[in-house]
Parts: sequence; structure tokens; C-alpha cells
Amino acid sequence: ITVLAATPLFLLGFFAFAPDFDAGFPGTAQLTPETAGFWAAFIGSALIVLSNPISFGAFLGDWSRYVPRDTPRRKLIGATLGAQLLTLIPFFFGLMTSSIIAVKAPDYLANANYTGGLLAITHGWFFTPLLLLALVGGSFLQWRLHADFDTIETRNATLSMQQLARNIQSEIEHLDDLNTDWGHWDGLYNFMRHQDRSFARNDLGVDALISARLNLLTIFDRQLQPVAAHALDTRSGTASSLEPYAPVLAIVTEELRRNASSNRCGLFSIPASALILCWQPIYRSDGTGDHAGSVLMARLLDQRITTRMQRQSELDFSLQALPLQATVMAAPSRTDFHPREIGITAARPGVLQASLPGITGEPTLGLNLRYARDVSTQGQSVIGQTMAFLFVVVALAAVVLLIGISTMVTRRLHRIGTDLQQISSHNRWSDTVRGAEGRDELSLLARNVNHVLGVIHRQVQHLELL
Repeated sequence: ITVLAATPLFLLGFFAFAPDFDAGFPGTAQLTPETAGFWAAFIGSALIVLSNPISFGAFLGDWSRYVPRDTPRRKLIGATLGAQLLTLIPFFFGLMTSSIIAVKAPDYLANANYTGGLLAITHGWFFTPLLLLALVGGSFLQWRLHADFDTIETRNATLSMQQLARNIQSEIEHLDDLNTDWGHWDGLYNFMRHQDRSFARNDLGVDALISARLNLLTIFDRQLQPVAAHALDTRSGTASSLEPYAPVLAIVTEELRRNASSNRCGLFSIPASALILCWQPIYRSDGTGDHAGSVLMARLLDQRITTRMQRQSELDFSLQALPLQATVMAAPSRTDFHPREIGITAARPGVLQASLPGITGEPTLGLNLRYARDVSTQGQSVIGQTMAFLFVVVALAAVVLLIGISTMVTRRLHRIGTDLQQISSHNRWSDTVRGAEGRDELSLLARNVNHVLGVIHRQVQHLELL
């Protein structure tokens, strides 16, 4: 926005200063290669001009990311040359205004104060858009920086959300590995063949769930009848009712009825809680023979797991079980998720939301990540301090400028008045006042005064002859 506004403002400036511009201005110093100081001025000016295209080199790698790969080379070269030619507009504007300042306000250039000289020669109607450009540029910069701060925070928070999804994926993989070990456990395979009650009591009871940190363990035979089924309340470490897990047992039973060798692991939700659910056929450890049934296990994503993940990741998040409508399994391609491909949205400033699919293919687990807004807070503080500093600097510069202009004008007026007093007191009408060599209004006033003094001098001479 600032660039688009500055370009027409520069072009408008050419028309604003055109009446005062002298294309044949010889300069304040006549330098030739033999003159002392010529080569220093020449090399310094050349380096300034060369720094213009070179200054863009550091950003080519960043800008080129936004150029499509199929852009024709002709357009790339044309855009590059065109952009460099457009940067000459400020150079010509500076040369033009500097020559005007050298004639109308030479004291500013003598003190290396181009900005003050530019303000001194600027017409009132052009001064207003100049201030508007500064206001628009400052406002746009503040808005752009604030947006960049938000982008940085959101990008970092998105990476944290993806890390959280990977942590949940690791939990699923951990339970899947445990389920696989049980599915290839010779002791469990022999139990399914011989129905040893002591094995069920000692190795498939509540103690087994406590040891494996499971909330549900169910062993199905080939007729899909549960030969062992236990649920555990992890808070109390005691057996609990299987009733809350009825949807789990129903959907897994239906899946095994369709495919007896089904092997799945993923997310599922029951009222008020989400869980990781895995099951697979039971085989010998060497994988030989027919399967003897299926082993199902589930682990709630409860406060214990959430606290452990928060401690390990140092993230401030919460998990939410989403209600399910489907009663059948979805294809594995719809239940798997990749942390970098999950849909992440901004719920409100400082909070990101995402949802992970479960074994039914529906959104099953909601993730809410709260992240600190330190970048925006610190950035706004820096912007506020910078804007306040700039305001103070501009205000002081304006005061100094006004005092300087006032002092310069009053000094020149006082000098004209002093010269007139000296001329009138000594009747030296042939003398002239100083300051008539410039092209500004005070110089014009001095020339008019000298013209009047000349008229008075001629009249006095004429009266003396009479």
C-alpha cells in the first residue's frame, strides 16, 4: 500500500515542483576531474546508485518463492528491469528537489538538511498528501507487523498441535504393539484351545488390566462369544461395569462377524470419554495354524494420560470426546490420520482446534490447544514504544524546524531592516540591502527594496542638480 501510494505521490511531486525547477542549473560547485574533491564526490554518488539494485539481492531468495515455476523467462527479465527502472523515480525526484533547495533555501543544504529544505520549498497543497502518506505508511506498517506476529504465533501453535497429534498417534501405536503381543501369545492361544480356568483367573483378570494399564479387555472365541471380559476403573484400581463399553463390544462384534480375521486399532468414543481401541486375531507366536479367536483391549484417554502428555510436551491442551453416529467400521484409509494433514482451525485468539478421526471414520477426538501470545504482546509493546519515540522525534523535529525557519526568516528580515536604517541614517541611497541574490520571497523583497532605493537615489541626484 505504501509503495502504491508513494509512486503516484512522487509523480505528482514532479508537477508540483516543475515551475521552480531549472534544468540548466549548473550546481553550487563546479567540479572537474582536476578539481579537488571531484573523485570523492563521484565515487560516493556512484556507490549510492549501485547500492540500489544490490540492496535487493538479499531478498531474491524469499521473493522468488512466490513466483510460479512456469513463469516465462521473458516476463521475469521484464519485471526485473521494470522494477529497477521504477526505482529511478525517487532518484530523479531527489535530484530535482535538491537543485531547487540549493536555489531557494541554500542554508538547509549547507547544513546537510535535505528534509528541512524539502519542507521549506513544498507547496501547501502538496504537503497534505505527503503527511497522509506518512500516516498511511505508519498505519499499514503497524497492521502488517501485527498480522505477522499473529502468523508467527499461529504457525508455532500449529506445529505444537501437530506434535500433540503425533503424541496421540504414539499412544495408539503403543497399545497396538501390546495388542499384537497378546495376539501372538502362546499362553493365550492354548487357553483358547483348552479353556483353562486357572489361566483366565490368573492371567486375564483385573490384575492383568492393572499391569497393562487397560480399561477394557475382552477375549472372543471363534463363535464371537466372550470367554473373558473385564473392565477397570483406573482411578480406584477396581473392577467396573462393562455397560459403558457396550457400544465398543457391539461395533467390534459386528466387524468380526463380517471379517473374523479383522485387525484394527484406532480412536473411539463412548459417552463422556474417548478411548484407544485395538483388536486382532489370536495365533501361535510363530503365526502358524488357524486363529483361535480375537483379543480386544481398550485404554481410556483419561486424566492420567492427559497429564503425562502435558508434562512431556509442556503444552496446554485438553481432549474432548466427540459423539459418534456411525455403528459400522469405516475403511482404514478414512480412519488413519497424518499429523501434518489434520484440519486445524483458530477457535479464537490464543486457541487452536482440531479433530482426529476414529475407527468409524467420523471425527472422534477433539483437540483444544491454548498457546501464549507473547510475540504479539511483546511486538505491540515494541511498536507502541517505537511509535511513541517517532512521535516525539517528529514533534521535536517539527519544533526545531519551525524555530529554524522562523529564525532564518526573522534574521533576514532583521538584516534588511538594519540595512535600511543604516542607509536612511547616513543618506547613502546608492547602497543596497543584502540578501537579494536568491530566488525565494525574501530575496524578491530585497530586490524590490533595492529597486526603490535606486529610484530614491536617482530622485535625490535629480533634486541636487536643480
